[in-house]
Amino acid sequence: MPTHTPTPTTSPTATRRPPTPTSTFTATPQPPSGTLPSNVLVRFAYASQSLHVDREATYYEDGRVLIQDHQRGDQWVVLGTPEDVAGLVDQLERQGLFDLPQDQFGTPCSSCITYWLAGRRDNQVKTIRIDTPPWITASQLPRELGPLRHTIAQLQIAVDSTIAGNPPGEVHIPTPTPTPPSFAFGSSQTVGDLEVAVAAPLTITELEGTPKLTPTRGQFLIVPLRVVNRSDGYQQLAAQTTFVEGIRDRWGHRYPVDIEASNRYSEQSGLPSLAFHKLAPWETVQGILVFDVPSGARGFRLTVRDADPPVSNPPAIVISIPEP
Repeated sequence: MPTHTPTPTTSPTATRRPPTPTSTFTATPQPPSGTLPSNVLVRFAYASQSLHVDREATYYEDGRVLIQDHQRGDQWVVLGTPEDVAGLVDQLERQGLFDLPQDQFGTPCSSCITYWLAGRRDNQVKTIRIDTPPWITASQLPRELGPLRHTIAQLQIAVDSTIAGNPPGEVHIPTPTPTPPSFAFGSSQTVGDLEVAVAAPLTITELEGTPKLTPTRGQFLIVPLRVVNRSDGYQQLAAQTTFVEGIRDRWGHRYPVDIEASNRYSEQSGLPSLAFHKLAPWETVQGILVFDVPSGARGFRLTVRDADPPVSNPPAIVISIPEP
């Protein structure tokens, strides 16, 4: 992070009128310190010259979270609980942060967005850096990170949402933790080795994050699916193959899968994006696809093609989607 990164060895104080920034955006952002103060358990930061973003979140063991927008010179103090932060450390441990064999992922570039994540477990501090093109979502970060990809996405969304929804100062809300929603799925249909069922969709008009995503046609239609791989081999689901025909409304208008919106909602909800997902043998997955559709459109139908053509008969099925 830039050179004006604070060293919060004492309790941070929230200011309603933030100080005037004394430094400018650094062309090559510097990482947070490799060590953490004794009362800090996690530090997360991300910066990009091309996106003009430079933000950092410091998680204290007493539950406070200090969020800083270094470019604007603003700060927020989220008043959480010790259990919030301890739970985050446990999550990072379960997802393998402290066992990663390397500290650097990706290749630095002038247009990259760079993530830093540091965590403390007892006396061990692990810090990693990830460089990725700015159009790549966190769910598409290097596979070596495993489930840490989604935690990184959730941390970024929590920071962005706090900054977007609150004035600088104290924020009396707990640390956000996305909880995957549950759905009531209809009867299944079979195509090839796939068994597919859908549930009633959701509609939203924006997706928070950097950058914020808004539909061009009117609304995002979030379609929940349950897919079962009924074979001994892997099955690759993809927007450009399995769901290449997208959905059609009652008038026959076609709407393709919005891959970026699908990945963003996946990161926010904790549900897998089926825009690109590999199913293990006999695996069942509940995930989502997101479509950009007009607000007045109705009667949607989803076409699903066999993941392993041309052996299936029929090669594709059409599933009616319940009304939202």
